[in-house]
Amino acid sequence: MENLLLTLLALSSVDSLNPIGITQQFILQGMVKKPRHIWYFIVTTGIVNMIFGYLVYYGVMTIINNRIDYILDRFGAIIYSAEILLGVVILAFSIKSIVTHFINKKKDGDLDSQEKEIKTKIRSVTPLALIAVGVVSTVSELTSAVPYFAFLAVLVNYQLSFPLLTGIFVLYNIIYILPFAILYFIYIISKNVFDKIYNFFKVKFKAILEIAIPILFFVIASIIIYYGIANLICFL
Repeated sequence: MENLLLTLLALSSVDSLNPIGITQQFILQGMVKKPRHIWYFIVTTGIVNMIFGYLVYYGVMTIINNRIDYILDRFGAIIYSAEILLGVVILAFSIKSIVTHFINKKKDGDLDSQEKEIKTKIRSVTPLALIAVGVVSTVSELTSAVPYFAFLAVLVNYQLSFPLLTGIFVLYNIIYILPFAILYFIYIISKNVFDKIYNFFKVKFKAILEIAIPILFFVIASIIIYYGIANLICFL
């Protein structure tokens, strides 16, 4: 058990150095209506991590993967066709947004009015949206979470009761989200400085952001269509 705890401390500390997650929180922190709402994102990240740990420890992920393979073997053509259709819809939406942006480009207002408008807009991320972002981002990063997989590989060799296993996961994820918590408290202490940084970038890069998001969706849609077609060809 001592070796397990040492492994937990070492790997959770490495896992907590998550530049993508920290960057996401840094951005989201300037977009929440109330500073404390960012905890919806932080706590969700830890909970999703825990749930995944349970699934791996009890072998549920193996069952799920087998079922997914079974479904793809039987209904691959339908699934991949739906994937292509989804990509086409997103692609059409992104193209429409790009065209609309250039057609209906508004005249720039004065800097003060822009700052006031931007400040109102960026304070619009709701707790529900933060939870959704936390779930999606954590799940997407699990595939590359090498320290966590290494810890789970060690953990499955131990026969632990559910309460003890829960305690292990809670400790791991407290350490994992510790940099997020530290970033939150730094923001609270230096809130005015952070808000000026957020507003500066939002005002200066407003035009870029307005066109960057549709372009990002265009790229995502292209990738979805490409993989959908490739998978459908392999399936057929």
